[in-house]
Formats: sequence, structure tokens, C-alpha cells
Amino acid sequence: MHTYDKYAAGQDKTGVMAMGALLADMNHDIRTSMNGVRGMLDLLLDTGLTPSQQEYARTAQHSVDNLLESLERIVDMSLIESNSFRFNQAPFDLLQEVRAALAAKPAGAHSKGIALSVVYPPSVRLLGDAARLREVFSALADVALQYASGETMSLAVNAIRLPGEMCRVVLEANVPQSSEDSGSLASMLGGGNTGNEVHSRDMLGMAVCTQLVHRMKGSIEIDRSRPPATLVRVTVDLPLAMHDASGPRAAVDSAAPRDAHGAAHLPAPADCTVLVADDNPVNQQVAARMLEKLGYKAEVASDGMQAVEMHNWKRFDLILMDCEMPVLDGLEATQRIRAAEGSSRRTPIVALTASTGQGEQERCLAAGMDDFLAKPIRPQLLGDLLARWLQRPAAQEDPACTDELEKVKDMFGADFAELAALYQQDGAPRLAAMREAAAAGDRTRLAKVSHALGGSCASIGATGLSALCKALELSVKAGSVADVDAKMDAIEAEYRRVCGKLQSLLEP
Repeated sequence: MHTYDKYAAGQDKTGVMAMGALLADMNHDIRTSMNGVRGMLDLLLDTGLTPSQQEYARTAQHSVDNLLESLERIVDMSLIESNSFRFNQAPFDLLQEVRAALAAKPAGAHSKGIALSVVYPPSVRLLGDAARLREVFSALADVALQYASGETMSLAVNAIRLPGEMCRVVLEANVPQSSEDSGSLASMLGGGNTGNEVHSRDMLGMAVCTQLVHRMKGSIEIDRSRPPATLVRVTVDLPLAMHDASGPRAAVDSAAPRDAHGAAHLPAPADCTVLVADDNPVNQQVAARMLEKLGYKAEVASDGMQAVEMHNWKRFDLILMDCEMPVLDGLEATQRIRAAEGSSRRTPIVALTASTGQGEQERCLAAGMDDFLAKPIRPQLLGDLLARWLQRPAAQEDPACTDELEKVKDMFGADFAELAALYQQDGAPRLAAMREAAAAGDRTRLAKVSHALGGSCASIGATGLSALCKALELSVKAGSVADVDAKMDAIEAEYRRVCGKLQSLLEP
């Protein structure tokens, strides 16, 4: 290569890296502003709005989320192209991150006339890059919805314990398609030209998703054995994150999958006070109001030095610490608090940051922080985090998923009675077949029938029961048969509960 060519190539690389740095700074600034917008919309939706006003607020929320996702994808692609991309390695809760990625998708699907059911995983503490895994889930869901042509679609995420303190995370998207379009999604995921109009946002999202999964040493599989539907499966193996002795719980909270809304929150402990350290008045107000809505008391510090002083003269149950503040930043403030604590009681400190850049989580943990919450803050994720660190085990909601059943009833109208009858006629024989397969040790048949029953449960809106079926299917495929009888008991009990709920919905 000539000297000029080498110089030009170097300039190109420098330019790409400079652009990546600029985009990362923009990402931080936009997220800081959007925290106020998104947070106030969350609080607004918790007031007495009319149905039309609620729709307007949710549409605004959806637009904010789309903007932030698109910006994140652009930043990641610029890092990949400049060969400066690397993963953060920090503990995270799988259920919390999946909820952040997928919780808003059913509303977007509804606007397209699709009833989307989401099956959530158990609450498992893993070690890895939560933001990038969340990005993979969101991008795949967006593309699947773009290509879906049926009335129902399901997304399921599960976690399978592997030997050697590892966990396999599996995301499955069951995408209904017409016979004419049955190959378009597979072609697009394979990098081909589908001939269909695809939003550039989805193309970028899928390009980043493919790169991220490849760099995680995971896989993306496409199953078209049941046309015209297409099953897309993403698999990534991650290590379990074990807390130290001062941590609030073990890596795996529960082996039972959660329902479509995740875990409910118990009332906050009496006299539980959280310190919010943030220099932005809007962000202070958003965090304080959210804490009050969740039942906690909140006090505010406007910079890191004030946070240290308040901690020194008053005991707080937890501190939400912004990373970038005047006088003293959040990292230095945390180090001073840890030095002052010595060997005494350690106050949980959670990083609040609008930066999702390279190594951000590692820097926070290295400074002595215990967890990480990216802006904009979501009330559900904040509630999950507080429940975890303040040692309040999350309550199990009724997995019958009443809201999903009612949504499907509203969508089908007068035809719902026929659908419910067909579901019950089909369900009983499949349960019997599952029992027979389990007794005979026929894992292949058990997994197949469990998959079929789970699909029909998801279609009718019984997403809690669908989650139980999916958990049984995946554990059997992984060779774990020790608790098959217990899982079958849970499935049968939940099936009876769903049938009872269907009956009540059909009563005049």
C-alpha cells in the first residue's frame, strides 16, 4: 500500500472513531433529556386520564422508546465498524432486562392488529452486557412484528441451567406468515433481499443484532418446518453471576417462569428511605415521584458532595447515584461513602446514568456501586431493583394472565366462544398425552406436545400457562427430567384455572 493510501486509511479510521465518540456523547445528552420526558409520561399515565388521553401518552412513550433504540443501534454500529466495540461485563437480572426490551411490544403489535403474547423468563442473575442483550431482544421482536401477517404472535424467553455455572438464554419468536411471505423473514435474517419494503430502522436493528449474537458466540436459527409460520430462535450462553456475602440473594431466585407482567411488588417496607443524588431538577422530581408511587420515602441531593454529607449524618436504605454531577461526581462520591463505611453496614448504591458506553458498568462497579440502572428510568424496572436490593422477595402474580385473556376476547368478539371451546377440547387430550409421554420416558414426544399446548395457550392469551409449557419443553430438550412430575402438576393446575377464567368471561 502506498504511503498516501495508508494515510488515507488511517484518516478514515480516525474519522469513524471520532464519529463514534460524538454519537456516544449525543446518546448521553439525549438520554438525559428523555429521562424527564419518559418519566413524566409514566407518572402522567398513573393519573385519572381519559382513554383518549392515555392513548396519546402511550403513543408519546412509544416514540421516545423508538428514538432511544434507534440511537443505540447507530452508536453500536459505528463502534463495530471502527473495530472499537467491546462488551461490558456486569451482573444483571434477566427478567428485568427482558421486560425492559419487550414490555412495550404488545401495544405496538396491537396497532397492527396483532395480539402479541410475551412469555417471560425466571429472575436469574447473569454476568454479561445487559444493554446489548436487551438490544438483541428488541431488534428481533421489531423485525418479527414487521413480517407477521397473522392475528396472533408469541415471543418467549427462557433460561436453562447448564453445567459449570452457566445459563443458556433462549429467545423464540413464533411468526405467523402468509404462504406468499413465508420465506421473506428467513431471507431477511439470512442477509438476502426479500423484495418487501422493510424499514431502515429494522434493517439496522437486525444488522446490529446479528453482529452482537455472533460476538457473544451465540446462534440465530430459523425453523420453517411448520409453514407458513416461521420460528426464529436466538441462543446465547452466559455465566451465572454470584453475589458476594453481602449481597441480598443467590444468583437464581426462582426456577418458575413469570407471567406476562412479571412479578408484582409488595408494599414497601415501613420507613424505607431512598436518597436520590442527581444534579438535574427534572430527573430529581421524576425519581422522587416514582419512589413515592412505589411506596418509598425519597430525599434528594443535588451533587456528589451533598450526597456524601447526607449519608454521613443519616442512614439511608439505598442510594440512587447519578454518575455525572458537579462538585463531586457519582463515582468519587461512592468511593468516599465506602471509605467512611469501613467494615460497618454497607448501603446499596445503584448507578443512575444516561451513558451506555464501553466499560460504563465496569467503572461503576469498580468504584464500589452495587447495581446499574440506565436512564430513562422505568417504574417497573425501578421497582424490581428496589425489591431485589432491599430484600423484599417479589410476590408471584396469578399466572392466569386475566388481562391477556380479556384482550384476546375483545379482539375476537363474538367468535371468542368458539375459540375458547376449541381450546378446551384440544387441551385435555394434550395434557393426557403429556402425562403418557412423561410416564414412558418419551422426551421427544413430551417436548413436542408441550410445545403444541404452549402455542395454543399463547394464542388464546393464557401466557402464564404457555410459560409453564415452554419451561417444561426446554428443560426436557436440555435433558433435565428430574422435576417433570412437578412441572406437569403445575401445568394441570394452571390449565384448570384458565378454563375457569374462560368460563367466567363467557358468562353473560
